[in-house]
Amino acid sequence: MQTKQNREKSNFNYSFSHVLKFNQEDIVRAWDNAAEGRLRVIENGQDRSYLDVLLPTCSDFIKQYNPKRVIDVGCGVGHLTKKILTKENSLVGVDPSKVAIKIAINKFQTSKNIHFINSDIETFSKSNLERFDGLVANMLLMDVLDLVEVLASMERVLCQGGKAIVTICHPCFWPQYWGYVNEEWFSYNKELAIKSDFRIKNAESLGAKTIHFHRPLESYLNAIKSTGLEIVKLKELFGPGGGKTFPFPRFMVIECVK
Repeated sequence: MQTKQNREKSNFNYSFSHVLKFNQEDIVRAWDNAAEGRLRVIENGQDRSYLDVLLPTCSDFIKQYNPKRVIDVGCGVGHLTKKILTKENSLVGVDPSKVAIKIAINKFQTSKNIHFINSDIETFSKSNLERFDGLVANMLLMDVLDLVEVLASMERVLCQGGKAIVTICHPCFWPQYWGYVNEEWFSYNKELAIKSDFRIKNAESLGAKTIHFHRPLESYLNAIKSTGLEIVKLKELFGPGGGKTFPFPRFMVIECVK
């Protein structure tokens, strides 16, 4: 069991627990509660991992492949969707959080080339015939209940030859950064749902708890393979400041093609 002293030495000092009973509505409700605070820490410049690492990674992907029709899956409050919009492309952002989508529409739906839709990707992929040549899923897959179905839905909305970028918390090292690696209930090889305070380092608490999943790396790779998507690139990312600040990678980037 991790001691209080050890937790205080870690990068994060959150309260957390292993969640045994929950459903999709619980996950969405939690993100509804976190949405306004999430936008606040981004606009205040406090989420350096997002602003300095994840956003540039997704932007570079768009610049490299220059897709014309892009879908941002799990777009949240829409900040990233707006930032990767160019004069040459159009974007659709989808997210099941009504609060997040309302914020996105009011703040970032500022041209005819960007639209936000309140839907999970599973429902959207079955009800919409539109296909995209680019897909971004930033920090989404740790928060979904059915990993395989979500990835299958992402594959479904891509046109043949379409490119996708997925960013996730690094499953090998995130339990250490987050502070639950030594909890009695934790096992790297198991899929575990974890409820914790949603906070950004050096930022105020958002006053909301969210549910995320620990899954071993092989679960992500095997799930992607099962959909027919081909992994073309895999990269590990450190946090802001690189390896001097974060000795192990915090995030993982997976690029795929249909």
